[in-house]
Amino acid sequence: GSHMRIPATIKKKMALPPATPVFTGEKKVEETKITAAIYDEKSVEFKELEVGELESVVRSALALNKKLWIDVVGVHDESLIAKICEFLGIHPLAAEDILNTAQRVKIEDYDDHLFLVLKILLYNETLEIDQLSLVLKKNLVATFEEREYWILDSIRSRLKSGGRMRKLAGDYLAYTILDAVVDSYFEALLKISDEIEVLEDEVVSGDSTLIGKIHSLKREILAFRNAVWPLRDVLSFFTRVEHELIGEEVKVYYRDVYDHAVRLME
Repeated sequence: GSHMRIPATIKKKMALPPATPVFTGEKKVEETKITAAIYDEKSVEFKELEVGELESVVRSALALNKKLWIDVVGVHDESLIAKICEFLGIHPLAAEDILNTAQRVKIEDYDDHLFLVLKILLYNETLEIDQLSLVLKKNLVATFEEREYWILDSIRSRLKSGGRMRKLAGDYLAYTILDAVVDSYFEALLKISDEIEVLEDEVVSGDSTLIGKIHSLKREILAFRNAVWPLRDVLSFFTRVEHELIGEEVKVYYRDVYDHAVRLME
């Protein structure tokens, strides 16, 4: 009879005990890089870390009542990601999702931490979709990127300049990351609108390669929709759920980014 071909990554998973983190995706950076931002109202310090240093840096920062943002670039190294997750107390199922870069956009509530899967839309000649995972714990935010995204640079500079960002807890940092992601979607949307205009002009001039172009644009719009559509549910979680990790004064910001997402849909 007909045999179904099982992809190598699934075979690899089938041979392992359940909830064993397995990387499925393409490797987008050579080395995994861990950066810690340690901050409070008075100051911020950025440190690049080896995985072995993570424990002592996190412990001492939390002992000093500081807030932490751990950013991990490169999620292809399974044992390294598993180690980081284990140390930060991230649920094994979430660790699995971080490594599965084809994961859908969602939010999971693991009580003492919230786990979000978001999509980053990279627009060069064509649309590429990367995954950004975010963990929110008390006084700690961890982000896992497939490669470095420029949208997080603006957040680093805001941390440097102080203000509300440093005063409020991790829930506000998580909000600024979500906000930056949604903002970047508006930019991608503008580029897609430009493409549509170009196509419309070509339709009038009767270009013969149009069918292919229209198809690839349709695919882009569909991929875009799949990244944005579930974001509404993710963001509405923050606005309606009573959760100890989400402060009342930060809820209004989440409501704002929720409104932006709804506008994107429209």
